[in-house]
Amino acid sequence: CGRNQSGAAVPNAKVTLTNPETNVVVRELNTGADGSYVITLVPPGMYMVSVEAPGFRKHVQSGVTLQTNQRVRLDLSLQVGQVTETVEVTAEATLLESQSSSLGKVIDRQMLNDIALNTRNFVMLATMAPGVNGVGFSTSGTIMSGARPDDRRPGTEIFSNGNREGSNNFLYDGVDNNERLIQLIVIRPSVEAIREFKVQTNMFSADTGRNSGAVVDVVTQSGTNDIHGSLFEYLRNSAMDARSFFNVKGTPFPAFRYNQFGFSLGGPAWLPKVYNGRNRTFFFVDYEGHRRNLLASTVRSVATPRIRDGDFGAELPIYDPLDQRADPTSATGIRRARFTNNVIPRNRWDVPTARLLGAFPLPTNTDRLNNYIANVGQKQDWDQGDVRVDHQFTPNDNVFARWSVQHTTTTAPYTFPATQIQGLPNAIGVGNEDSFAGPAFNPVQHAVVSYTKVITPLLVNDLRIGFNRFVIDYTGEGFAAGGPNLGNLVGIPNSNSHPLHTLLPIINLGAYTGVGHSRSLPIFRRSNVFQYIDNATWTRGAHTLKFGGDVRRRQITEYQTNSGNGRFNFSRGLTTEIGSGATSGNELASFVL
Repeated sequence: CGRNQSGAAVPNAKVTLTNPETNVVVRELNTGADGSYVITLVPPGMYMVSVEAPGFRKHVQSGVTLQTNQRVRLDLSLQVGQVTETVEVTAEATLLESQSSSLGKVIDRQMLNDIALNTRNFVMLATMAPGVNGVGFSTSGTIMSGARPDDRRPGTEIFSNGNREGSNNFLYDGVDNNERLIQLIVIRPSVEAIREFKVQTNMFSADTGRNSGAVVDVVTQSGTNDIHGSLFEYLRNSAMDARSFFNVKGTPFPAFRYNQFGFSLGGPAWLPKVYNGRNRTFFFVDYEGHRRNLLASTVRSVATPRIRDGDFGAELPIYDPLDQRADPTSATGIRRARFTNNVIPRNRWDVPTARLLGAFPLPTNTDRLNNYIANVGQKQDWDQGDVRVDHQFTPNDNVFARWSVQHTTTTAPYTFPATQIQGLPNAIGVGNEDSFAGPAFNPVQHAVVSYTKVITPLLVNDLRIGFNRFVIDYTGEGFAAGGPNLGNLVGIPNSNSHPLHTLLPIINLGAYTGVGHSRSLPIFRRSNVFQYIDNATWTRGAHTLKFGGDVRRRQITEYQTNSGNGRFNFSRGLTTEIGSGATSGNELASFVL
């Protein structure tokens, strides 16, 4: 509101909103009969507000900060005097959200720069909003927890007021940024690219609400009249790490290398002797790269040298499932014959399982179980960048466009080192079904074009067109479409029944680590979202009305198998004495037979 020193309204005063960083006049309008004014659809940033009226000194207030999705009230008091005189007010207190019931918190640029962020993950700062917790609190082993190797975007799950991690709505410059199958983020912006973001947890306005969880609205950095940039590198490694309990001296030390590096640059668009975009056209670009090499040690159970020869003398008694006879003294009326000396003769060995038994590495200690230290390495290369251009055609016509790309390639290994298995053309690794071993290529894109049109100072329209694309090509290590068909070659008929199912079956061995290939692979996913948004804000007297539409077209193509190469579960039951429970039998004995 514009008022004089006595508190009376000053009608028809000229109000001008200017961005001092770009020297762009964002909006001009006159106060109403009651001295009130409303300025709508203003991008987040630092502004200067000036008010002029005949018979009063010009009032200029600088340092007015507007945050994402914020509605504020700014009362300006005019002093009697000449219009050629100016009253300047600076360093005002932070404006309060007095015009909206929405609950949330804005994480601004200073906070992003000042707080240390592990892996430079901006989502971790969302937990500073009331009622929000995470990241990393998902149920262990679930796809949303980020702990499984087949999730390539760990660390973006948050919980708002008790809602699940899939109930959040991520926005990037006001445009959908959600992958709707796993229900997490599509592209995780670099810290350098973020001007600020807001986490809203309750009482959303109609144009932002959709889910019951939080709305995380990220606004990208834009250029100004001054050239600004940054250059950074973060390095973490295992030089100062301690050995774990199981990683004793004499065994390889789990190496860890994590590099994050990049740059950002923003300013006025300028082509020598061609175009000078100062006060009109601005650009911002950034790039960030991740290089991570991690070697993790896990304790596994493998076949001992005696078991590899079919000798189970150190194990529980094993019984022959093909030698059953009636025995009236038995509680079940049937007994099985025990193998002599607990040794399975070679002529009873199954051909393919005998070959796979040899794929076990030798133990690293003399224990029967938990007898092997698997040093499993994972490599990840991550490159991403953003390009944004802002342009003012006229004070009433403003546009910006942004394009973001992120490419991630992650390679997870099998549990055990590659070995030559009889019947197969090349050495290959094997392991548990949850190793998800193989390369995953995950390129994603996000783009937005926005056009803000001031039809009149009291009627403003904002049109946005957005697009995001999520792709993942995830295949098992050793995969080749059309063959060779490893399951068939090792001697398991019909295990490879499809051109995309060419690896070994899943081999589940109970207490022992498996010696097959992974579940859920291959995965080929293509997901596109096209979004069209138009919002108009109309100020009519004491009322401000906002109305519009949001249309989203989702496309998804998904190919995924769970046990496409077959699955075999081996328990002790096949080699137990009937009715003996847990006092006999062995999974590997059942496997060999």
